[in-house]
Amino acid sequence: MSKDDTTSPEDFKLQFYGIVRDLQAKPIGYQLAAGLISGWLTGYTVRKVGRFLLVGIGGTVLILQISSQAGFIHVNWNKSLEEIKKLKSFFSMEKESSVFSSVYTEVERFMANHSAISTSYLAGLLLGICV
Repeated sequence: MSKDDTTSPEDFKLQFYGIVRDLQAKPIGYQLAAGLISGWLTGYTVRKVGRFLLVGIGGTVLILQISSQAGFIHVNWNKSLEEIKKLKSFFSMEKESSVFSSVYTEVERFMANHSAISTSYLAGLLLGICV
């Protein structure tokens, strides 16, 4: 793979805003339809991937528990809980990183400037997750 084949986050951002700018020139119905369809597709994908991950993780924990009870393996649950607590503190939202705040600011600005697209996207997202 050559260096020309890679796309930087800045290039992606420019392409995304170019698509949104083109979409802003279209009638409001087109903007609403595009936001709704893309939101629905995102919600549907999140629902399917989330269900798959939950079944996989839950099944793994269930198999570990059954294997532990049957005596096939020994799981040090206390050490596992300590590691989970470390991960939880690492990923906690209490420490606000500059990356999180900059992404939040960018999303907030986008939603304020493109209210028709973002509102219909959120409606589609909720529909895709729920239906």
